[in-house]
Amino acid sequence: TRQPDASAEVTYSDQVARILQRRCVECHREGEIAPFALVDYDEVAGWAEQIEEVVVEGRMPPWHADAKPGEFSNDRSLTSEEIDQIQAWVAAGAPQGDPDQLPESQEWTEGWQLPREPDFIAPITDEPFAVPADGAVDYKYFTIDPGFTEDQWVAAIEIQPGNRQVVHHVLMFAGEGRDAVQRFRGGALGYDAGYVPGQRAVPYPAGMARRIPAGSKLIFQVHYTPIGTPTTDQTRVGMLMVDRSEERRVGKECRSRWS
Repeated sequence: TRQPDASAEVTYSDQVARILQRRCVECHREGEIAPFALVDYDEVAGWAEQIEEVVVEGRMPPWHADAKPGEFSNDRSLTSEEIDQIQAWVAAGAPQGDPDQLPESQEWTEGWQLPREPDFIAPITDEPFAVPADGAVDYKYFTIDPGFTEDQWVAAIEIQPGNRQVVHHVLMFAGEGRDAVQRFRGGALGYDAGYVPGQRAVPYPAGMARRIPAGSKLIFQVHYTPIGTPTTDQTRVGMLMVDRSEERRVGKECRSRWS
């Protein structure tokens, strides 16, 4: 273990803590899916060499989109400057620096992240689902009937895990007929909403909406990852509906895209 260099230009308090806040803490904090938190100097310093390894290899933060088409507004990958700073910090023995230089603690939104309380809210299972302590859990498919007797135009959809430590991802799609799950598994249906760790729900652009046909069932594919102890999860979904006074205008504009 290297002794921290007190004269190092890159320190945890001044640079590294800010990088972690921007790129990592959304998942690496208590109650989230990452296996350890990255919000405290002692904890981060203990993982310093591993952090360097995974960021240099591009394994963390997880981001697999091809950058060739252009820039992504939600790009999680580190910049070359951020990677250089992490490497310099580790090479200097992971110095803490002056705690007075630490950024302010982040505040995270609890509950729904949508602009307002959803118009439609429903759990995706009648009872909490039991997640085993270990082993591989096959993808689970849950179906609910939202009771839509008319076509619904949706401005935003948020899938909210009940237990973020074990929910790896969720895909939601609206389908009709008993074979909808099979058609989705076979690639014949796309998905209407999804959740992955760190994702934030963003409404569709103004004047755009997604149509959920009357009579549709909402079907959810859930991937659970055990954490070493038995636990449960009851994920739920929330939707913002397009205002009825604007439905005709928005529906006309969006029909060709979402129908």
